[in-house]
Amino acid sequence: MKTITRTDAKALGLIRYFTGQPCKRGHIAERQTSNTACIECHKANARAHYDDNVEKVLAQKKARYPTIRDDRITYNRDYYDRNRAAFSERNRTYYVQHSDQIAVSGKRRAKENPDAFAARDARKRARKLQATPHWLTDGDYAEIEAIYAYARRLTEQTGVVHHVDHIVPLKSKFVCGLHVPWNLRAIPAKDNMSKSNKLIGS
Repeated sequence: MKTITRTDAKALGLIRYFTGQPCKRGHIAERQTSNTACIECHKANARAHYDDNVEKVLAQKKARYPTIRDDRITYNRDYYDRNRAAFSERNRTYYVQHSDQIAVSGKRRAKENPDAFAARDARKRARKLQATPHWLTDGDYAEIEAIYAYARRLTEQTGVVHHVDHIVPLKSKFVCGLHVPWNLRAIPAKDNMSKSNKLIGS
């Protein structure tokens, strides 16, 4: 970090500056231009104050939140939109690295919240029904069942959980596919979850 004097920092309109010298507590860190306070000391003091006054601080934040709620929601939404690609990549990477723990956690939450998961499954079934063309033949339905059976066999034979994936997602921001045999394939669950509702070549 480049060193600078407080005088020069003031001239440049900086709110912080760095001298490279330790503060009275030994921190080699930036300082506030307004009062020369060490940033690390300020953080330590803030943490100590929070630890000593947890209930009071939380009550103050709770009371203040309604006045800043709309601004925070707007800021968070804008921040997510600006960094959507980075968030998506981070989430995909995290899922691949922790797929086993996520699966165990999902099963536990399903047992603890059966009503919520039943509602979610009902929404999924409704999307499938809406995306299932009325002109499918008995042979088409049989082929769909065969694909699901194939996914179950792969799970049993390999020990790796497989899902039936819609190549063109049933629900997507850009395109919505159909629940038809030629739009289905059996793939590892972790690949299906990392793909989410994105359109990826088969």
